[in-house]
Amino acid sequence: IVAPFTSLVKDSTFLEALAKRFGARVALLWVCADPEALARRQRQRHADQDTSVKVTLPARPVCPHVLVDTSAIREAEMRSTAVDAVTRAFSTTQTTGRVLCAGHVCVDVVLEGCGELSSREGYCEVQSTRLAAGGSVANCASTLASLEAYGVDAHCCVGDDAFGRFLLDYFRENSVGTAHINVNEEH
Repeated sequence: IVAPFTSLVKDSTFLEALAKRFGARVALLWVCADPEALARRQRQRHADQDTSVKVTLPARPVCPHVLVDTSAIREAEMRSTAVDAVTRAFSTTQTTGRVLCAGHVCVDVVLEGCGELSSREGYCEVQSTRLAAGGSVANCASTLASLEAYGVDAHCCVGDDAFGRFLLDYFRENSVGTAHINVNEEH
């Protein structure tokens, strides 16, 4: 399962409870990078929406985990780093299973051509907008699926509306299984 369970991993029994809930072997991969590396990557992406965000790293989990520190990893090495991390996480048993990415999914409205704002509350002229899949499930699942090393499924809820259909299409286009996605008119 891949998701930002930063508050839950303070419980040493968290993984055991999750394994019982899903009836599967669960491993926690704790992916991190130092604040300077994160800031550098944000600048390299030219990501207007997150260049001013201050990063506060959460404490490492108390439950068993595989640490994946990407501070010194170059972009070209990220694929092999991810495959290695998943392999290490399940190295004690043979596994032919799939990776289940559970958590938050949303549709981001990306404002383009705005440049850098002086503050998060600033105003600017927007050249165009586009929709993008966002949240931990969309980000992690599509990235893992692109590695083509493991089958990947999403586990989340989406609305029974145009945004929900946008997300379902996104997952299918990116080879992410949708059988565990709850389509609900309340979301």
